[in-house]
Amino acid sequence: MQRFDEMAMPGSAVLFQILFTFLCAYIKSTEAVPKKYDMVAVIDVGTAYSGYAFSTSPDDVQNPENIVLGQWKEGLKTHKVPTSVLYNNDLSFYKFGYEAENTYEDARTECSNCKTFVLFRHIKLNLYNTKLDRQVTITDVSGKIQKPLIDVMADTINYLISQLRQKSAEHGVNNNGDIKWVLTVPSIWSDQAKQLMREATLKKIELEVDIVLSYEPEAAVIALKHMQKEFFQSGVKYMVIDAGGGMIDIVVHEVQDDGTLREVVASSGGDWGGTRVNDAFESLVETSVGKETFDQFKADYIKDYFGLMAAFEYKKRMISKNKPDIVLDIPDSLIEIIKKPTGTGENSQLIVDGKGLTLTEEIVFSLFSQSIKNITNHVSKLVQEPKVKDVSTIVMVGGYSQCHLLVNAIQNISADVQVIVPNDTAYVLKGAVIYGWNISMISERVCKYTYAMPVFGQSGLNEEFVIWVNKGTAVKIDDCLKKKIRNLKLQSYPIFSLYASTEEECLKGKDCQKIGSIIPKEQYSPGDMHKDMRLDICFGGTEIQADVLVLHTGRYLGADCDFLGLA
Repeated sequence: MQRFDEMAMPGSAVLFQILFTFLCAYIKSTEAVPKKYDMVAVIDVGTAYSGYAFSTSPDDVQNPENIVLGQWKEGLKTHKVPTSVLYNNDLSFYKFGYEAENTYEDARTECSNCKTFVLFRHIKLNLYNTKLDRQVTITDVSGKIQKPLIDVMADTINYLISQLRQKSAEHGVNNNGDIKWVLTVPSIWSDQAKQLMREATLKKIELEVDIVLSYEPEAAVIALKHMQKEFFQSGVKYMVIDAGGGMIDIVVHEVQDDGTLREVVASSGGDWGGTRVNDAFESLVETSVGKETFDQFKADYIKDYFGLMAAFEYKKRMISKNKPDIVLDIPDSLIEIIKKPTGTGENSQLIVDGKGLTLTEEIVFSLFSQSIKNITNHVSKLVQEPKVKDVSTIVMVGGYSQCHLLVNAIQNISADVQVIVPNDTAYVLKGAVIYGWNISMISERVCKYTYAMPVFGQSGLNEEFVIWVNKGTAVKIDDCLKKKIRNLKLQSYPIFSLYASTEEECLKGKDCQKIGSIIPKEQYSPGDMHKDMRLDICFGGTEIQADVLVLHTGRYLGADCDFLGLA
């Protein structure tokens, strides 16, 4: 049992305690001298596409063009690869990316006696708005086979790491040196999702590694700030909309006098990304030809199905008000299916002319309508908030930001705001590398949740919650909140339950859910029985961090934050 309070102590005891705690803090601070790294390496797992980047010199912060990006498909300048993970029939890892998709297509369409494979796609979508633990499973593209999400993510990250190491070795990098690993994640992800990414990484590489998470929209603007400095003068407020395949991730920053970036309001967004439009297109075709027929098409002609969706993905970025129609070259297999009567009465929605499939302006706009409506409604409300009204610039990054319809919709929200869509599609990767060299570039963030802990009374029952930080509170990235804990006859170190709420209060039984635990690392020492402790929690980073101090000895126990074990 633990109780938070401010304890009265005799004057000499107070003085001793202050001096002793100060000494311990000083010793701890000297242990945190910035480390020199041989390389900063970034792993960027996206919903549709993934990639990596690395840098061997902190000078690349000022020269982002020197950052090395991954490259796939020989002869094509693409720094991303499809997030497609292929497994053997026994669910052992086989291939990733283009090779995974091509192998799966060939095995399904060109050889009835070939070896069978299992393919997973869009795995990142499963980490948002999902109750996560280490056993959560995802389903393959056939809808029949499941595998633990953390294992599929681990294989994805491991593949990207292996490619990065191979590329860095070609550049003469010592892969056995000190490396800071940076994982990019949406800023709107839960604490559980972020921990799953970290643990997935640790499943495949050495335990003693330095890993930091970088928020994707923050990374994008960090790169842009270094490459287009004229837009980011002191005092400027701007909004970043990271519109990817799965997520719409939005942050609002203000540039400080020292050049750092301060978050103005808590990050926000939703799962309204480009895959929603793809899903709407697929649903249209399915409705028009009949679900059973379309399912058969996907099963018998998987290569044609992937080709159709890839063609639509490319074409949707070219759509504008002046060129709203889409004409897709489609395979013979689908043409024959479309031409067959289905009895649904809806085939007229799809116009087939030769080998082309025409989607009229009305149909095209309907495919985008729900996704764009969700985004514009959210942004419209956001720009009306008092702290956001004076935003002068909206920066749009991510693959979906290449869609003219979405950009036009954002431009129409306010005539007073400049909308910038950078041509460079590698801003997240480059910015994450820069962040890896200097994480202090973000000076302050705003809490998305109210965090609290239960307080136990003499009865041993949870009597109330003590709030640590309220939703909407600005927190410096290097500041930790500290509370004393009166240790009441415990024969072990307490495990602290952490609760969170989307409301400003955290009331028992209302809008306040347990999300995890803070667990002291060191073994219990009998000499600490009945002794008071101090719990330190840092909420300003990309991950919650904590530590426990035994006050009478000044010994830090360390602490693990576990958001996947018990929530």
